[in-house]
Amino acid sequence: GIGAPHPSYEYSAGRRNTREMRGMGGSVAEAHKYLQTVCGYRGVANGDSHHMKSKKGPTQASIEANQRLAVKYDEGRAKGHEFAPPDYLVRNKAPWRRIEYSCFSQTGDDGLLTRAFGVLGWGNRRSVEIGYAPHEGNSVNLILNFQFEGLLLDGYSEEIVTNTWFSTMSNYTRVLKDDLARRSKGQESQLAQYGADLVTAQDMRMKCAPLCAPECYNVHCNGADLSFKPPKVRKVFLTKKNLRGLIEGAFEGSQVWGDYGIDYFSIDIDGMEYHLLEHLLQEGFRPRVITSEFASHLGPRLSVTRPYSEDFSVGAQTWQYGASAQALFKLLKRFQYRFIGCVDWNVYFIAEHELPRGSVGDRAFPAQQTDVCFYQDPGTLRSERERLLKAVEVPWVEVETSNGAQPRSWETLKGAMLTQQ
Repeated sequence: GIGAPHPSYEYSAGRRNTREMRGMGGSVAEAHKYLQTVCGYRGVANGDSHHMKSKKGPTQASIEANQRLAVKYDEGRAKGHEFAPPDYLVRNKAPWRRIEYSCFSQTGDDGLLTRAFGVLGWGNRRSVEIGYAPHEGNSVNLILNFQFEGLLLDGYSEEIVTNTWFSTMSNYTRVLKDDLARRSKGQESQLAQYGADLVTAQDMRMKCAPLCAPECYNVHCNGADLSFKPPKVRKVFLTKKNLRGLIEGAFEGSQVWGDYGIDYFSIDIDGMEYHLLEHLLQEGFRPRVITSEFASHLGPRLSVTRPYSEDFSVGAQTWQYGASAQALFKLLKRFQYRFIGCVDWNVYFIAEHELPRGSVGDRAFPAQQTDVCFYQDPGTLRSERERLLKAVEVPWVEVETSNGAQPRSWETLKGAMLTQQ
């Protein structure tokens, strides 16, 4: 069940050598920069050709580098860390570039999250992520390197694939061998129904045979010294009706509602981000740090999203999904969250009560406007316009209107979207 990990799971061996970590020199900035080299800078999605092969789990160098960075923040948190974005808005010099790194995040989110919790403190180390791949997500680095207790929810990622990726190596190979043995006896594969390519006897002689070649392997494939708690996972299509129960079931016996319950929440489902997030906040859900995907082609001015639907599903290349940055900005501001910036198509918020008081908090995480999320280079502007023209082929709705104003009709709103007014 969702309330407990798979019975064959166990904590991986390995401990953080704090004394050794404290003996390492260098600044916080240098530690971030080093992680850009041992993990990756901006992620495969941005052409990061030297990115760590995260499908095979972390390397020992990446684990030690993350530990070193955590110690650096622990040593210097009281002094504060300035966190202002640069003044330019072009694709290759976008905000947060100096601190971004990507071990398991799709782009440079791992670096921004380490920065946020390094300054704020790690709290209860609980995370909820909606929309992920087994080896790729915003919370995976927190789970593997910073001992977060995680819940992963997705309507498409198969539980057996995710569970096997996070399991011990012995359990991983046992699953593959059992399935191979079944097929050698003429029995039906237990993995084929999950979309996994079937492994062969030759595959099993590899150092780390793929479960769904070549997409998934196992977190221990690189032989790194890991210590983490496998996350709880569910394949489920999420709605307003089932979301609360799923979260409560995963953290049974722990406070998850109100302040100081969940430390990190991420949502990226190409659809109902605004509606599910609003519902959770209205229910009293108050994560310390929130990340949401936004639809950049909708522009920085309008507050729009697709109408709520419990069975919403569209193709990725239609660009007919998601919510604008302004819609999410206004929503989170209504619930006392500060917008601190973006990493590519993800917007980041911190609960106001978590911020250091006065000028220290303003220096550490200065409030931003959504303009910082939008690149102005010609290539980006051209592609965003092309996506917008596809998006307005279907109706959108205006949300978070000012001073109680009525949302505009779709015909009026469509014209405003096309003219960005």
